[in-house]
Amino acid sequence: MSTKTALPFALIPASKLNNTLAINTINSQPDLFKIVMPINVNHFESLLEQHPNCPLVDSICHSLQEGAWPFVMLNPKDHMTFNFSSHILNDSATLFMQEQCDLDIPEGQYSSSFRMELLPEMYSPPIVAVPKPHYEFVTD
Repeated sequence: MSTKTALPFALIPASKLNNTLAINTINSQPDLFKIVMPINVNHFESLLEQHPNCPLVDSICHSLQEGAWPFVMLNPKDHMTFNFSSHILNDSATLFMQEQCDLDIPEGQYSSSFRMELLPEMYSPPIVAVPKPHYEFVTD
């Protein structure tokens, strides 16, 4: 129901699209910035043709094709490199995160480590660990 009244996603600000520091960072490490789109956007869009909030649907489809800037509250003029990786996890959380990374990296779901310092315009969000019990799925 919330999608009926939700505002469309904001477009990426031109200042970010033309940010030479960010562009140079991306170009210098292309293996870190793989673009994987498992969604057939045209089919997804056709499924939502009758959705009552066309501006939202259009913005989502545009974001899936061109990139997104939803819910970001930063000043688009600010250049920013922010590293939250110095946050100390306890030993069990650290071990869990390392094991999860070892599983996710070969699947292409997580980037491998590449250096100790972030490159210009990189942002490392807070990382939290919540280990959950593994369930075995039984099929008939």
